[in-house]
Amino acid sequence: MEKRFLTRIPANSQCRAEIESYNQLSIVKNMSADGLCFETAGQLAKNGTYKITLNFPDNNKIKVFAEVVWSEMSKVLMVGNTPVHIYETGMKFQEINGRNKESIEKFLTIIDRKSSKKLSRFLNFFNKK
Repeated sequence: MEKRFLTRIPANSQCRAEIESYNQLSIVKNMSADGLCFETAGQLAKNGTYKITLNFPDNNKIKVFAEVVWSEMSKVLMVGNTPVHIYETGMKFQEINGRNKESIEKFLTIIDRKSSKKLSRFLNFFNKK
């Protein structure tokens, strides 16, 4: 059963997330106004809060805090003879300031221009806060 308030929009590999304490750059799989999903080369602790830098295609970078909602192993890659476990991690944004909201809105608008209904729900979500 879907628990999200907002629909996640596929990021089409156009956004990168860097977890500050892990010094690891990950490709964002999908994003909404209230969270994101990306792959990590290690499992993040559920309910843990991390500072993340989001790197958008227009070279805009924003820093946000997000809490891990879930983290599950999705695949194993072989690096030489060493297996590397890759995890999909879903995170919920914590407090987001106005500038960062605008950056996320701009990114979501660009990658999902065809769906004005999703954009409308996104804008309504922030107008309630």
